[in-house]
Amino acid sequence: MKALGLTLDVQKDCFKIDSPEPFDEHTMTKRGVLSYISKFYDPMGFASPIVIKAKSIMQKIWSYNIGWDEHIPNELVDEWLQFARSLAAMHPIHLDRHIPTINAAAVQLIGFADASSTTGYGCCIYLRVVDKTGKAELSLLCSKSRVNPRANALTIPRLELNAALLLSILIERVYDTLHKNIQIDDVYLFTDSKITLAWIQTELTRLQAYVANRVAVIQQKTDRWRWLYVASAENPADLISRGISPQELPTCALWWKGPKFLQSRLKAGAAKQLMGSLPQHRVTSCRPFQKVGMDFAGPIQVKNSRVRKAIVSKGYVCIYVCFVTKAIHLELTSDLSTDAFLASFKRFISRRGLPSDVFCDNGGCFRGARNQLAELYKLNSSAAHQTLVQAYAAKEGIQFHFTPSYAPVFAGLAEAAVKSMKYHLKRIVLDAALTYEQLHTVLCQIEAVLNSRPILPLSEDVNDYCYLTPGHFLIGTALTMYPEVDISETKVNRLGFWQQCIQLQQRFWKAWYKYYLNTLQNRNKWCKSMPNVTVGALVLMREANVPPLAWPMARVVDVFPGNDGKVRALQLKTANGQLYTRSLQSISVLPIEK
Repeated sequence: MKALGLTLDVQKDCFKIDSPEPFDEHTMTKRGVLSYISKFYDPMGFASPIVIKAKSIMQKIWSYNIGWDEHIPNELVDEWLQFARSLAAMHPIHLDRHIPTINAAAVQLIGFADASSTTGYGCCIYLRVVDKTGKAELSLLCSKSRVNPRANALTIPRLELNAALLLSILIERVYDTLHKNIQIDDVYLFTDSKITLAWIQTELTRLQAYVANRVAVIQQKTDRWRWLYVASAENPADLISRGISPQELPTCALWWKGPKFLQSRLKAGAAKQLMGSLPQHRVTSCRPFQKVGMDFAGPIQVKNSRVRKAIVSKGYVCIYVCFVTKAIHLELTSDLSTDAFLASFKRFISRRGLPSDVFCDNGGCFRGARNQLAELYKLNSSAAHQTLVQAYAAKEGIQFHFTPSYAPVFAGLAEAAVKSMKYHLKRIVLDAALTYEQLHTVLCQIEAVLNSRPILPLSEDVNDYCYLTPGHFLIGTALTMYPEVDISETKVNRLGFWQQCIQLQQRFWKAWYKYYLNTLQNRNKWCKSMPNVTVGALVLMREANVPPLAWPMARVVDVFPGNDGKVRALQLKTANGQLYTRSLQSISVLPIEK
């Protein structure tokens, strides 16, 4: 009997894939070729490695712009006949319809994605069933293939990204179908493109629009699962992207049973547990900087004097983050010795008070950047350094916590602060060789910028446009800055000694302000239905050329729902009474969960 275009052998309970009748070589037209390809119906993608070859030939025929009943170009005749004859001679393929999972110790979905520059891209999914003895059995579930666009050729990394996008869409559909009847223990997604893996793990605001739009969908659909690297030789999706001859397919073990490394148990994964509640030091009321996280950034070029051709040495930034108020404190250190660190720590204590707990990374996060951060890793992971720091802390009554290597979740708040500050500091400050005094001034101003960010409305009063910032916990009110003329685009050789500091601070503000707003308007939110903005909400307006530490706030006075009931346009009122009509993407709503 026929099922979904496949022959179902009821007695053997298996699918049977047969080759079509031999191609009529007298109908060597575009219509004849397409008609023959259509006879090989493969809705589940079991034969994608040969179907992609047929699609590729058809695409080439189409590019010649010939009529439906015209003879295909001579240069394609041999390629087509070789494929059609091989397809007609292909031996039947039998696939088990039923995959037993009742007594399985573990059931996993395994997905692969790949692309090639010559033919196309695609993905395939396997069900991996492990019995109680540890024996694993893989079964091909389905696959998808696409030919590469010819009009607008894409680079290989972008083709690989499209393959990962295709896999993310297919794996979500397969998982949603199967998990209703089968307990799926894990899902693993593989690609042989390290660029694609890096893009998937990158913040959307750092990516170009084409890449960011696709990564947003991938992240939204696969955020529960792990993306991993696989060598091309062990990637069954590589057979889709390149294509193979029909006679190779029936005996291709890589395609039907997956790579050999999956026949034994997968490498031990990271231990999993439900997301825990926030630790006590994050939610217990205390004064600012009583419980802090600490990390380093750098190196930064530091000039020893203001004279020309002065000696340039390396400096580092020590970052302290208050776990309760999210306030940030920056300290410049001249080197990476324990004495220099303790000196910066004493300066921090003198101005922010004695902390009761300090959480410091154990140094594993510096391993990935050995060239520039080898000294940072050496200092933080040094037993002697930790012993000296612990001795000083014990004398002062401070509890020092060196969090485990490779576990940024333990000091996640510090990591987030470091991430937002490091990124723009690196691009704006690190290349400018300034004196210690100049750098200290710039870092103090950057600290004020970071501590001026809005967190919550101060009241529910619709006429109140004030908002809470980390600065309120430090000085009792919002931080302000001395007004300066905008010199962010002025050439450096036209600036005086202190004007260079003003320029760096203004450039940091513009970059970080835009970054912060983009973070609040994360593209993932466009993939999910979000609650409507309501009248009276306090919002942050996205404006260009805003002076440092100025956050333009407004209250929503009217909303304009679309036909689907979703609000995408609204009317705003600012503190000076001015009314504006804006789209949803031009504002960010407080409170901000950051």
